[in-house]
Amino acid sequence: MDNLKEIMLKIICNKIKMTVLAKFLSIEEYRSNILEDFSEVQREGVETLYEKYLIYYGKPDIKFEVDSKENIMDILGETIELEKTFAKRIGANFGIRQSVIHNLAEDEKYYYHLKKLLSKDLQE
Repeated sequence: MDNLKEIMLKIICNKIKMTVLAKFLSIEEYRSNILEDFSEVQREGVETLYEKYLIYYGKPDIKFEVDSKENIMDILGETIELEKTFAKRIGANFGIRQSVIHNLAEDEKYYYHLKKLLSKDLQE
């Protein structure tokens, strides 16, 4: 069970990082709508997952560091893999599983769109 808690904490920390990084990227891209939306979705995901962690595991000990040079796509890709792993391993605990799967669906959608957007920026 501890491993699941560690995975959940890593997901939460990654989402916090992506919230901040997407906001910074949005400013750099002159308030890009997709980056603004992504930042907001990540913030909402953090709130939901934090609440679920609190209910099922107790108060988390969250520590994270944001490096503005980190690649948001790498963090998002890692988070998607962690969410898939967590959803598979959590079993019948539908309360927390449903929240993780909802976040996974949103993350996969934004991975697709951000990949297109950010690869265009690199070509210009």
